Amino acid sequence: MLTEFDAGRSGATTTVACLDVSHRRREVLVEQLPDQRVMVVVPPGEVADLDTAETERLREVLHTFAPTQRVEPTSGVTLWGPYSGAVPCCDAIGRPRAVTVVTTRLGRVKVAAPAGAVAVFAPIGLMSFGATLRLAIGAVRVEAAIA
Repeated sequence: MLTEFDAGRSGATTTVACLDVSHRRREVLVEQLPDQRVMVVVPPGEVADLDTAETERLREVLHTFAPTQRVEPTSGVTLWGPYSGAVPCCDAIGRPRAVTVVTTRLGRVKVAAPAGAVAVFAPIGLMSFGATLRLAIGAVRVEAAIA
């Protein structure tokens, strides 16, 4: 289990269970880089398919890597229907890219990474990614409630 102390160390890593594009069991890897940025690696195919619990776990892991910097959407935000959002990041060689988060009608959250399956976040981008996952979780729960 990753602790907040471990998360501040360069090289600290943790994983979150998910499915890949072929619905095989895989993991999302989250790793602290030496310059305090955080690298997120999704399975081959550049898409992680997560259920609500796995999405919550990924959000918790992101907060562990940025424990003193939390940004949450207001509690009054309610989403109806499918949700999608994009979060700025860099790819493995430093080019500006985005991670896309999309909810499905099957109550799942898909996280699409840049080509190469690697997304690198500065602290503010990491906070935005966590907030985007929270919105996606809310959208899945609202859709389940009205179905």
